[in-house]
Amino acid sequence: MFKNVHKEEIIIPAQMSYLQQVREFIEHIGKKNRFSDKVTNSFKLVVDEACTNIIRHGYRDVKNGQIVIRAIVRRLSLTMVVIDRGKSYDPRQVQNPDLQKYISIGKKGGLGIFMMRKLMCVIMTFLAMGAYTVFHSRTAAKITREVNTSMSAQCSNLARISWEPLNSKKDITLFENAKSTRESNKDLISMVFITDTKMRPVASYPVMSRILQKPLPTGKRTLIDNMENTGIYQIVFNPDSVFYAYINPVTTPGVITAPLGYAQIWVNRKAVAQRIHNSRVNIALMLILILLVGYIGSFVLITVIMDPFHKLASWVRQVGHGTVDEDELDIDADDELGEIAQAFNEMTSKFREAQRLSQCCRLRYYLLLPGGKRSWRRPV
Repeated sequence: MFKNVHKEEIIIPAQMSYLQQVREFIEHIGKKNRFSDKVTNSFKLVVDEACTNIIRHGYRDVKNGQIVIRAIVRRLSLTMVVIDRGKSYDPRQVQNPDLQKYISIGKKGGLGIFMMRKLMCVIMTFLAMGAYTVFHSRTAAKITREVNTSMSAQCSNLARISWEPLNSKKDITLFENAKSTRESNKDLISMVFITDTKMRPVASYPVMSRILQKPLPTGKRTLIDNMENTGIYQIVFNPDSVFYAYINPVTTPGVITAPLGYAQIWVNRKAVAQRIHNSRVNIALMLILILLVGYIGSFVLITVIMDPFHKLASWVRQVGHGTVDEDELDIDADDELGEIAQAFNEMTSKFREAQRLSQCCRLRYYLLLPGGKRSWRRPV
């Protein structure tokens, strides 16, 4: 039913000598699903302790008991289920012990539940950190890919509309092209250049008159990708000044010749990092909102579902004690619960009718009195 859920289980006799099989089973699950040694060993210790408690306490007076250990593997999670038919016990009622008192009096044992809780808290923290790390890296990769795709398309379009004014030396048109490109995404784009074949700016936006007709500074330039004939370079001037440069040659359409120049879009790495940060914050807020709505919705749903059951339980108790005041159970529902309420109403009605018939149909009998006289009596 669920493609991303994998289950495995083993069944062992409730004997200490079989705990090694449990540890080997968990080791197998950990290696098969590539869980870290820390997570695998923590699960081994927790499940081993749980099985030990079951054998010692749950099956204390049972000879042929069995324990089922089931592993449920989902994406980024592992759930271990331990099933037994021994004496029931609710570990939630166990309070955490006072370790200082344990040490002072030298008490041994009784720390199994406490140890399992602590280990599972460590495991949950570790898995949560792992899930956050995966989420963190995937968000960064997704935003970076989106930025590269968008900027490459814009740079390609800028090169396409700039060949004619560059060939005709229409600097004003080139400036307008550069300005419109930058204004279309000014939160991300830092600078737009249209250069000649020697990388000397012919037009730029924002306007930088001091670098016109001079080769652009290159810094430490590294080619990191290529999309739609657009080279994507990382240009590092210093650790605080890093840019992604999207460079596309400006060529005459339909003619295979040397480029007339280059269209360049520069994006500050800080702007990309800010967009990644904003995306993570938005997703985190959305997840928190979903959790809050889920918790509130669950509470309301449980209240709505349980209220009719509380009414039904109260009605049954009143019928049992003979103190019911109403003729029918008032539950307005068209589902199975409504059918149950209707069945209880019919049962109560028949019960009362039987009581009335019993009272009306009691047989008279006569009692011999002293002196041979007879008197009709009803049974008490």
